[in-house]
Amino acid sequence: MYTVSLLEAPLIFIYFLEILADKKLDRIKLSAISLMSATVLGLVLLFLKEPEKTYWGTNYFRPFNSITAFNKMLLPFQGFEREAQICFALAIVSIVLLSFLKKPYVLLCFLLSGSALTYVFIFKKGQLRHQGLVLILILFTLWISSYYKEKDFRLFTGINSPSIQRALIIIINFCLFVSIGVAARVHYQEYKFAFSGAKEAAEFIRAGDFSDYVIASYKSPSASALLPFLPDRRFWYLERKEFGTFFIFRKGEFTRPLNNQKILHLLGENFSGCEKLLFLSTNPIEINKEHFRLLFSTKARIFYHPEEKFFLYRMILQQPDIPS
Repeated sequence: MYTVSLLEAPLIFIYFLEILADKKLDRIKLSAISLMSATVLGLVLLFLKEPEKTYWGTNYFRPFNSITAFNKMLLPFQGFEREAQICFALAIVSIVLLSFLKKPYVLLCFLLSGSALTYVFIFKKGQLRHQGLVLILILFTLWISSYYKEKDFRLFTGINSPSIQRALIIIINFCLFVSIGVAARVHYQEYKFAFSGAKEAAEFIRAGDFSDYVIASYKSPSASALLPFLPDRRFWYLERKEFGTFFIFRKGEFTRPLNNQKILHLLGENFSGCEKLLFLSTNPIEINKEHFRLLFSTKARIFYHPEEKFFLYRMILQQPDIPS
């Protein structure tokens, strides 16, 4: 929603400029523009104001993410050297800019919307779902450009915009054709293998006689992936020492990983004497076998989220001394 709001703002601004240029501004259009602008501004301000306890996007600065995003919009797979990716991305953006030089409104739309997406990639950790918006932006601006007449600029007389746009469309269609094979491969992997180990682990918990057991988890962001399959359960998150049905990233929770001794200490401190306690982990416990009794480990081959491989332990906390 935040990213879409950033893309809507340039469209409203360009619409306002067109109305002013055509001298067709009236009360109805002014009211509509004001309402749309207020809505977009409210959404942007809402998402810019991050909750105090979260760290998502805070102190994040990755300038090369924008180059990667502009490349992966057309070729969303590995196989190229990073230098080749950068050259390809810059070439595509250059062709897009050349094709719009004689249509200033379309060029302004692309530059403003592209700048908004670049901000998301660099400062807000834009990912694959945001990278696809770059392709949508290019297709959208190509579409609306057909409704605009070319302006006669002396500086750009040697530029043949229709030919450049045809070349751009050929490149886009070629990349999309190549991507069909990538998409088919991903669909095959998702059909044959597991997207995550969450469903398999949740089915084991649901099938077992664990309805009255407490389930503690670490690392909880990955462990929380089981909860949609267990709508009647809550996990006790070691990172924040509280129960929850979903997980929000907060400042200061992942500064140092917890080792096995610390995990055992936290469980013993909060559940001493509890005879029905399970521990859900994303890593195997190699020591303290007298405290951790393995009940389940992920068997399915995971093709997309290898960090969501799970180990479920029955906890034995009756020993008098728990290491700290």
